[in-house]
Amino acid sequence: MILPMVLQYLTPDFVSFFGLGAVSAAVMSSADSSVLSASSMFARNVYKLIFRQRASEMEIIWVMRVSIFVVGILATIMALTIPSIYGLWSMCSDLVYVILFPQLLMVVHFKEHCNTYGSLAAYIMALLVRVSGGEPLLGLPALIHFPGWDGERQLFPFRTLAMLISLITLAGVSWGTRYVFESGYLSPSYDLFRCVVNIPEDVVRVGEPAEGELAVMTSGAMGPLYGTSATAATLVGKDEMNGRINPALETDEDDPALDLNDMKKRAASIPNNQIQQPNTQTQL
Repeated sequence: MILPMVLQYLTPDFVSFFGLGAVSAAVMSSADSSVLSASSMFARNVYKLIFRQRASEMEIIWVMRVSIFVVGILATIMALTIPSIYGLWSMCSDLVYVILFPQLLMVVHFKEHCNTYGSLAAYIMALLVRVSGGEPLLGLPALIHFPGWDGERQLFPFRTLAMLISLITLAGVSWGTRYVFESGYLSPSYDLFRCVVNIPEDVVRVGEPAEGELAVMTSGAMGPLYGTSATAATLVGKDEMNGRINPALETDEDDPALDLNDMKKRAASIPNNQIQQPNTQTQL
């Protein structure tokens, strides 16, 4: 708040006008970037990956547009009801520690021990435990009085407790869902999130190869999946990443210059004794 007060009271009117306009523009730029980022993450990472895996690009765009209005309304309500910016920043850091830290830890370091079911259950558990401890900034009363409750605030580290419960839930539910699906207790049709046994075929094919599998792929053992061994050998190249070709790095086959270079390379590879010299004599 120091800069706006300096511009308002210690500078001429025209300087204050342009200075406050620049501050307002910077705030608006940050705000709309945050709203767009939250909407796009919901549309791409939640709606498409969890609810509608086969959603078209136009459908994703419409979901993003609706999400922009919803997030903007929620942000406006939050800005009008929360009196402290510092308190809002502290609460956001609190939620990141309680909800997102276990997810990030498991995905980065223990990827094989987590899946979508565990992540969703851990998210819900962390949110419920955190909200049950109360939040004075939002006017939420404490639903559970943890040890050390003094009548107004929680002295017990319930935020760390919520984080640990989320971490245990994530690992436990992930292991449980993997066990019931892989052991046959549940049919693959019940794998709604398609992350344990009902995995799409294209995801299986382009998965990251284990150690030693890259040489097998290039030797032609991937023929049953991709076709003949000659085709499989051409799939692994310098422009390929995890089985997908980057279109930006592909050469343009319609370029005449590239065709000319290809002809020169073929001509250079033919032995000199096999090259037929043109007949320069003409018959009268």
